[in-house]
Amino acid sequence: MMSYASVVALLASLPFALGLTLPNTVWLANLDGRTTQNFIQFQVCAGLLGRAENEQVLQDLGFDGVYLDGGDFALTWLALTQGSAPVKQEEPDDLLDICFSSGVAKGYIKYDYEAQKPIVPNIITLAAMLDAIPVDISDATALNVDGKDMLFDATVSWKSFEAIEATDYMFRHYVNETTSMYKMNPGYATNSFMPDLHPELTGEPHVNAVDFIVKNKLFCFFMVKNCVPLTKEHALMEEMVNNNPWPSPIPVYGYDDSIQFFGGQAYEAETNCVAEHNLGQIASSGTANLAWHGNRDPLTENMKQPENLHDGLEYDPEKNYVTFVVGDGDNLNVLVGRNLPWILARQKKCGGSKRGTCYPLLWTFSARALDLLPDLSRYFYDFAANTGSDYFMLPPSGDLYSYPSTMNDESKEAYIETMEADWERMGGSTSVHWEWFYSWLSSIDNYFSLFGGKGARGFFLTTVPYMFPMPAFFKRGEDFKVVGDAENVVLFRSNEWRGTQGHPHENKWTPEQLAEKLMGEKGAVTHLYLTSDGNNAPDAFDQLFDLLDDSVVVVNDEALVNLALQKHALQKNRLK
Repeated sequence: MMSYASVVALLASLPFALGLTLPNTVWLANLDGRTTQNFIQFQVCAGLLGRAENEQVLQDLGFDGVYLDGGDFALTWLALTQGSAPVKQEEPDDLLDICFSSGVAKGYIKYDYEAQKPIVPNIITLAAMLDAIPVDISDATALNVDGKDMLFDATVSWKSFEAIEATDYMFRHYVNETTSMYKMNPGYATNSFMPDLHPELTGEPHVNAVDFIVKNKLFCFFMVKNCVPLTKEHALMEEMVNNNPWPSPIPVYGYDDSIQFFGGQAYEAETNCVAEHNLGQIASSGTANLAWHGNRDPLTENMKQPENLHDGLEYDPEKNYVTFVVGDGDNLNVLVGRNLPWILARQKKCGGSKRGTCYPLLWTFSARALDLLPDLSRYFYDFAANTGSDYFMLPPSGDLYSYPSTMNDESKEAYIETMEADWERMGGSTSVHWEWFYSWLSSIDNYFSLFGGKGARGFFLTTVPYMFPMPAFFKRGEDFKVVGDAENVVLFRSNEWRGTQGHPHENKWTPEQLAEKLMGEKGAVTHLYLTSDGNNAPDAFDQLFDLLDDSVVVVNDEALVNLALQKHALQKNRLK
């Protein structure tokens, strides 16, 4: 392989020969057939090259970034966002050579992947701290380390370490150099119906986001009992969240599937993990090329949504009003994966000359994507402009997947300010909202009323992860509540659609059953929140819409809020 200096010299002497790369060319590395250990090496290298202080290294070679062919639809997104700018596929091993030759990688870390799999997340953090490439001694395809400096030997220094010991070591030595948390399950089978504190290690870690972890120096770890009170792991977790340089509330990247309970992940929203209630999740496990996407042109302007198709609509008690919402948009991997074919299908049906002819459809969309995926965010908003009938709202529960009403006062105050900023940037004013089942009753005073309508207009409530009722929160037959001193913030009753199989509970009703219900009601102002955990997809909304008559009006979120406030005013006047 050529050295970094040799490649630069060659490019300088032959700038136009042989179809060589031009500025803005993407280095595309195909990693098909590579081992997980090998994949980690390239991801670490891509993360190091993605740092601002190292950008000149690739620029000297005529490249502006490294893109790894990994994850669902990775190449599709590259084509959609790169446009006509050139892409050049190079040998991945040359990438590693450049990392070492340029000094971006200062050396390597020696470890044993199979024997030390529980602490692979910690080794990735160490790689970010030492600017080092992890090299597995048991991998025959591992990088040749001849002539390279070994900066840390985990097979010796961490030979007997469990996850808690490696996490404690990294916390004591490096926490002040990190920017936030990332939880990466190294392969534990944590999908049992009841909690399992000692799961088997049967799988592989999701390492597609390692480039992002390294680029941003995230504190990556995984302890099965990190959120389980009265355990050593939880005690360390408490110490970590109280002694760090991270934002408040603390954004936790990755995914916490450490404890499953009755079919739901007990701590996936993070907020209930510690007594301080100062955590929230940015679901990003397995999201590929975040380092590359994060280096695209940042979004400096506020985004604009299509005009409200039902602006000025007056409430008619003989009609029934409903908003269709596509859920799961808090998960970055959902945005770059599952949602892509859905929006392409929607664009084919509703875009171009057919603009504005389809029923309004709301997509939950993480505000964090505006910074982490700026190029994809532009694509989504361009798609909405093209159809004229697609809109975006914040996912559960706003800026982070969390239970905001339970946060401590400091975190809650900061969170509300962030929510206001998110709405301004996204051009919206509504959010899906989840709460842990016991906190609904206190959430009006502890959270919703604190907005006062400044930016918030509507919250679409959802009972997740467990379908427990909201006792005494809504009266019988009540679709929404209006709260706040100015009575201008609307809370919509939970109404989830989790499958179309047909079921006694309406959250799995068929389109025919739901159509019959919607057409049988008069004066309702409600929504349907569609999730994919029951194999549901937006074409279920298509099927439902085709069954509805003129008594049901499908509107967007802004229109639904306006209609709810009109209905509320009429009800108040009748009581006078």
